[in-house]
Amino acid sequence: MKRFLISFGFMVWAALGMQAQNEFEGLIHYAISYSQDIPGAEGMLPSATENIVSKQRALTRMIGGMQAAMIGDILYDKGTDSIYIINHGSKKVNTVAASEMEDDSAAPKNKVTKGKEKATIMGYKCRAYEVEIKEGDQVMRATYWVTEDFKPATQGKSGATNISGLDLPGFPMKVETELPIPGMDGLLMIMTVTKLQPLAELEKNVLSIPASYKRESGMPSLMRMGE
Repeated sequence: MKRFLISFGFMVWAALGMQAQNEFEGLIHYAISYSQDIPGAEGMLPSATENIVSKQRALTRMIGGMQAAMIGDILYDKGTDSIYIINHGSKKVNTVAASEMEDDSAAPKNKVTKGKEKATIMGYKCRAYEVEIKEGDQVMRATYWVTEDFKPATQGKSGATNISGLDLPGFPMKVETELPIPGMDGLLMIMTVTKLQPLAELEKNVLSIPASYKRESGMPSLMRMGE
């Protein structure tokens, strides 16, 4: 599940192949809910993600739960083609080349199938796409509700900006993912866009790295655990 959340954190750059003409710069807020109560998980799981995109940078942060503290903010910079993992608690920044993420031999193998169902989310017309994410012997299934009405503005240099590995024709406004938790068949994590806010309305330094933070190379140790 941790790997899926990290992978989804890069979804704001995963729609590079879209043909939509309306580029969006600003905040994309996903609310997270679950189809069942998960015993013992109260306060441990994220309640939302925030994605902030511009033409040069894209940032993702988890809100709530242990994931927020473990992962921190994830910032992609087009100019350096690098990923910066910003932990505000420890005041550290880890730098990883986007190409290094692309070369991860353990990256999941994915299959996308166009569905027939349609829906309207926040006024955007969406179509369902059935996705299978295979990692080792495990298969994670999800439904992505995709709109072709707009795309995030950030355009990456390397294929690593499509870390999710999904070949989607648009941007996901909603994602319903089956979580493989023993004894909880049919458990879904549901991520839905509930807010779109233009970049001009956000703080000017919202995509900046604090100058006082300590810099390190490579993935943080907490993100390497359990891979």
